[in-house]
Amino acid sequence: GDRPYTILGELGKGAFGTTTLVMDERNNELYVLKRIICESVEQANEALDEARLMSNLRSKSEHVVEVHDFFLDIRDNNILSVCLVMEYVSGGDLAAKLKANTNPFFLDEMKIINLIQQLLNGLIVIHNNGLVHRDLKPANLLLCDDSNNNSNNNNNNNNGSNNVNLIKICDFGVATALSHSANTIVGTPHYMAPEIVEGGYGKSADIWSLGCILYEMCSLKRPDFAMTSLSNVLDEVRNRGYSSIITNLLERMLQRDPSKRENANSLLLYLMEEVG
Repeated sequence: GDRPYTILGELGKGAFGTTTLVMDERNNELYVLKRIICESVEQANEALDEARLMSNLRSKSEHVVEVHDFFLDIRDNNILSVCLVMEYVSGGDLAAKLKANTNPFFLDEMKIINLIQQLLNGLIVIHNNGLVHRDLKPANLLLCDDSNNNSNNNNNNNNGSNNVNLIKICDFGVATALSHSANTIVGTPHYMAPEIVEGGYGKSADIWSLGCILYEMCSLKRPDFAMTSLSNVLDEVRNRGYSSIITNLLERMLQRDPSKRENANSLLLYLMEEVG
C-alpha cells in the first residue's frame, strides 16, 4: 500500500515468496523486503507474531539481522502475505564464500573459531528470547563487507590478515510459522538435526546445525552424517590439522541425542576458556 519503500530489484525467489531490494524513502537506506505468502489468516497471524519477536531482537545482538519493519499485505485476488523489511548485509552469505574458495579461505583455525563465537552469541540471544531458528545453514549466515568492519581484532598483528568479517544470522522463524499448519518439516536436509524427523524442534536442533556448519567450514564439504560416525567426522577434521578445540566443539554439538548436546551458553564459555 502506501508504505514508503521503493523497489530496486528482485534478489531471489524462494519456496515461501520473493526477496526484493528496497529503499526506505524516509532515510534513503537500503533494506531487503521478504514477502511470505500465507495460506490462511491463522498462518499470517503466526508469521506476524514471529516477525514481532524478531523485531524485538533488534537492539540485542549485532549477530542477528535486524528487522526494520513488518506488515501484512493483501494483494489482488486476496493473496495474503506478510512482509518483513530487514537490514541489507552487503557481503553475501557464507555458502557463497565456502563455494568460491577452492583454495582455503576459512581454513584458518582462528577465523573459524571467531565466526563460531559470533554465531553462538547470536544464537544465545535468539534462544533467550524464546525463538528457535530451525533452518541454520551457510546460506542464512550473512557476512558484512570488510569496509564496514570496524571491529578489527588487534589481538593478532600479522598485517591484519586475521580480520574476520562480522557475521549475522538471518531468515529464522519465518518459514516455521508456515510449517506449523501444514505439518511439514522445515529445514535443509544436510543441516537438520536427527530428532526433527520425529517432529521434535528445540533449541538443541540449532546447535546440531551449527555443528554441521562448523564441519563444513573445516572440510569444505556439505555435511552428510547419516552414513558417518562421529568418530570418523572428528578424525577427518583432526587429519586436516585442526586442534582439539575444534574437535571438542564438534563432539559437543553433533550428539545424536539432543539432550546430550551442549547449549549455546556453555559452548561459548568453553571457547572463551580455550581462546580467551
